[in-house]
Amino acid sequence: MTKPITVVLFVLMVAAQLAVPSSMIAKRELTLRNGGLYKIRCAPVDPYDAFRGKYVQLGVQLDGELSWTGKPLLTDQQVYVPIEKDEDGFAVATGITVTKPESGDFIKAKVSWNSAGVENTPLSYPFDRYYLEEEIALDAERAYRSATRDEEKPAYITVRIRSGFGVIEELYIADKPLRTYLEEDYNTVNAL
Repeated sequence: MTKPITVVLFVLMVAAQLAVPSSMIAKRELTLRNGGLYKIRCAPVDPYDAFRGKYVQLGVQLDGELSWTGKPLLTDQQVYVPIEKDEDGFAVATGITVTKPESGDFIKAKVSWNSAGVENTPLSYPFDRYYLEEEIALDAERAYRSATRDEEKPAYITVRIRSGFGVIEELYIADKPLRTYLEEDYNTVNAL
């Protein structure tokens, strides 16, 4: 190969390598700025697998209609979950579809396992991890695990949703952002 062709190919390769992460960052930032804001309740998860690394493993609990009556869905099949807000701002599913909705907010999800004949289709959502600083990770894990089992201190996340893509904005415990809860309430509770 001649030197000019090699240089052009190298420049194209570098541009492609920069374009992929840049587009991922841009998609996330656009969603945070322009996406609809929804609250989503959190459910308990296996306490021995609740925390891996520097994030809290979330159990996403979406209320509403999650039944599927069409032909059986396959494990890992992508589906779309149209959503609306209830009177408290929580996301409520209005159904499941295999085709992308033309209007309204929706979440892209995957079928957790083959759901033939199951009343509530088991889905996994793209926002099941809440990343945080290592210094507060252990307290955050314990507080989250405790809150998902205590109806007096509900845990939920706020998520920005745009074109099926969701980005977690904040994790709340007892209606307080996680960091505020840890500073004001959790350390006091643990000291008792």
